[in-house]
Amino acid sequence: MASIKITFIGHASFLFENEGEKTYFDPWLKDPNLGDWQNPVSPWSLDDITEADVVCVTHGHIDHIGNAIEIVKKTNACLICSPEVGMYADKHGIPYDTEPTGYALNIGGSAKVGKATYTMVPACHSTNMMLYEYLEDKTMGADGQTCGFVISFDNGIVLYDSSDTGVSAEMQVIGNMYNPDIAIMPAGGQYTMGLREFAFACHVIRPKVAIPCHYDTFPKQAADIDKLREMVAVTSPRTEVVKLLPGESYTYEQ
Repeated sequence: MASIKITFIGHASFLFENEGEKTYFDPWLKDPNLGDWQNPVSPWSLDDITEADVVCVTHGHIDHIGNAIEIVKKTNACLICSPEVGMYADKHGIPYDTEPTGYALNIGGSAKVGKATYTMVPACHSTNMMLYEYLEDKTMGADGQTCGFVISFDNGIVLYDSSDTGVSAEMQVIGNMYNPDIAIMPAGGQYTMGLREFAFACHVIRPKVAIPCHYDTFPKQAADIDKLREMVAVTSPRTEVVKLLPGESYTYEQ
């Protein structure tokens, strides 16, 4: 039986485990070095991460690029990201687009790394590079664009993580082309989709499981997941909404 273990690190950060391989997705951790910008809900710090095979980064906002560079340096994982994020990482010690530690993609491109294929797909969201320089003096650099990823595991399971986004027509293409079993999408509103948009996205994508994220990290991004379940039951009856608290895991089997 094929399975994927999904662990919620908090906010929009996840760990995906597949047959011994570990993929960190937008890993933003509890980290005093980030000061007021550390993840306030993550139960994990950098010390808790000792192994990683892949680190995916969807864009340069600090709550997504987070601790990705430190994790890649610590574990020698492969960083999969846009060319712009990859060039920023190169500036900070990770050779650009050089395996095993770097693999740059753009929208529609794919990378086969380990036991999964990572395909970069569109997201609808603003972006800028805001990490080390921003923490020092509020300097922000150019970033290409925000993306999502479709991860097609060799065991047949397909996972779509939209990253920060609003509802867009591209979601219909993603649903039809990749037919994801699992969709991870934001639900907190303000900076991303809210409940109504999440429910409509489920209607368009038709996943078997939908996992909300990017909510309850900050007061203005609260979400009622029980209400969301009721909405999704109408828009996409076959979709199960799985709520995870920071530190909790869910194993999907098929």
